[in-house]
Amino acid sequence: MMERFARGLGLAGRDGRGSDFSQENGDESQGDTSPVSVHEQTQNPASEQHSRNSVHRSLTLHIGAHKTASSLLQTTLRRDGKTLRERGLTRVHRRAILKSEFHESIRDTIQHGGKPNNLERDRESFLSLLEGKSDNVLMTTEDFFETFNHPRFYQHIRDCLEYVCEIVGGNDIKVILYVRNQVDYIESMFMQHVHLGHDRRLEGFISKYMGFDLSWKRVLDDIASVIGRENVVAVPYESIKRVGATSFYQTFLSELGISDVSDLEIAQDESEGRSANRSYSQDAFDIASVINPLLDKDGRNTLRKFLQQKYSTATHPRAVLISDEQRDEIRDRIREDNENLFSEYLSDWEADRAAYL
Repeated sequence: MMERFARGLGLAGRDGRGSDFSQENGDESQGDTSPVSVHEQTQNPASEQHSRNSVHRSLTLHIGAHKTASSLLQTTLRRDGKTLRERGLTRVHRRAILKSEFHESIRDTIQHGGKPNNLERDRESFLSLLEGKSDNVLMTTEDFFETFNHPRFYQHIRDCLEYVCEIVGGNDIKVILYVRNQVDYIESMFMQHVHLGHDRRLEGFISKYMGFDLSWKRVLDDIASVIGRENVVAVPYESIKRVGATSFYQTFLSELGISDVSDLEIAQDESEGRSANRSYSQDAFDIASVINPLLDKDGRNTLRKFLQQKYSTATHPRAVLISDEQRDEIRDRIREDNENLFSEYLSDWEADRAAYL
């Protein structure tokens, strides 16, 4: 029956022995995959020397986390790119960051820790990303200091950020991290692998994460130890359901130094459509789990688009993959740490505390 379902969607077929996912890039963001705009590609020759030699630059790193509406924010930033440039903000495209020699070094540090040994090469690579940009720059990618396919829960973020500071010198750096209650975070990360057609088993996935230090406070402490507490911004992802997508976006823009945000909104179809990278419902998960192994990469992408349009959590009950017993075990393990997280970093977000306890 499932094979007939796949053929009915016009999906490419494979034999029933599973898929080879070794070529998957693990990229979770669907909101920032269109070609870079002409304006973003074109450098301003007059500003190139300024960009390389600027003593003072305000640089914001929006580093994720994964599965905290990064796709929605990136899509809307691209939509509002012209307006934001007029208000003094320019953006470094996430794909440019991930393809740079600079981030090649960062990826090794994410996995193994320690400082890279390519400072001059990586400084040149990093500064090339800033060419033609204003003095208020946003760099946004959820893979900045954590990789989707081989996560470490930001175990080595301090080393990564110290290296960035060595590269940029005296520039001001702010880091924005969106956190999510750890149980839903793990569940959503697993679901993203299902979206991409990866062959994963939930029990093994949970077991791997249980070996990590799942403290968001520890992550934020590590960031603050490098750039100062005053330059660290933390926001709970859960607030988007309470305040709405527009307020969620406008809060983000305000942290970027944009004073006039009242006209920058996110429509309901944008926040609930595929650009928001909506998660699968229980029905979508059941379908994908059976059909994905029968498909090639193009077929999986087609299926993903269909399921996000027709069977997402926007219209169907969300999938519940982690048992109540497992949820309680994880919550009990980090309850005190999450209390301290809100006391020290999320005091303005008390209305979202219950999701973490």
